[in-house]
Amino acid sequence: MDFSNLPNEMLERMLAVARLYYLEKMSQQAISEKLNISRSWVSKLLTRAEELGMVRIEIVSPFEETRTVEQLLKEKYKADIHVTTHSSDMDVFTAAIGFLTAQLRPYDVVAVGAGTSVSRVISMSGSYLFPDVTVVPMAGNYGTNAAVYPNYNAVRLAENLHSKVRVIDAPAVCRTQEEYDVLINNPETRQTLQMAEHPDIMLVGMNTREWSSKSRYAIIPPQETELLVDRKTIGDVTLNYFDEKGQTVTTPSMSRWMRADLLQASRHARTSIGVAIGAQKANIIHLALSRRLINTLFTNQETAQALLKV
Repeated sequence: MDFSNLPNEMLERMLAVARLYYLEKMSQQAISEKLNISRSWVSKLLTRAEELGMVRIEIVSPFEETRTVEQLLKEKYKADIHVTTHSSDMDVFTAAIGFLTAQLRPYDVVAVGAGTSVSRVISMSGSYLFPDVTVVPMAGNYGTNAAVYPNYNAVRLAENLHSKVRVIDAPAVCRTQEEYDVLINNPETRQTLQMAEHPDIMLVGMNTREWSSKSRYAIIPPQETELLVDRKTIGDVTLNYFDEKGQTVTTPSMSRWMRADLLQASRHARTSIGVAIGAQKANIIHLALSRRLINTLFTNQETAQALLKV
């Protein structure tokens, strides 16, 4: 700001007008009467004060912070990050299903995981017509809530898309090796799992070890839950567990799980969408993005802020 060419009287008058207008919230007409100058002269003084930098006007958009966080996360992970600007989590799910349907191409295979987030994404879907698309689950059924089963998610999405669907007619967790051998050798089951490992689009949720339904529903035996703790497991993505270094974690019972190999599915998927909400999930989201298990994330502002700190 260079004021050297202006007389002090002019500077003082601009400063007085600016203070009355911006700080005292007086109208230009009221200022003209108070200072006994014309209204047009008040306007010119305000304009000149802005030009000289005596007045700085800042507009804070409610969306600007979100866009900044979103951009920072995109730069950090080199991935497609979508952070919703509104407080409702439903906006996250709506955005995710809109994105998924926009990515669909004829003859695509869409692999879907289990969980509340995936279920809610699908629940926000409208009616579409993709008769050549096939939807498959990424695991057999597990847990006690049928509304979030992989099979049920696959069937509901296929109904909304008016597409084809395949299901895995088996539980995700087999209690004995003999049971697993019989089920995995079923041609229909094997083909569905192979399709889930070679999808064009993948839709998954993410869980922390502490919050994982697999532990709550005793799908993992107590002694193996302790093993997950000892191995510093941070969470899972569609029944695939990872430690804090990004390494796959397995336990004896997991060799009998009816699930798609997430690493293989991620390598083949053109678009791999992860949906996760909750600051406590920041570490598992970070791992999923860092290991390229997903290349697209939908989340909210709180979770995005936590993710930036990882």
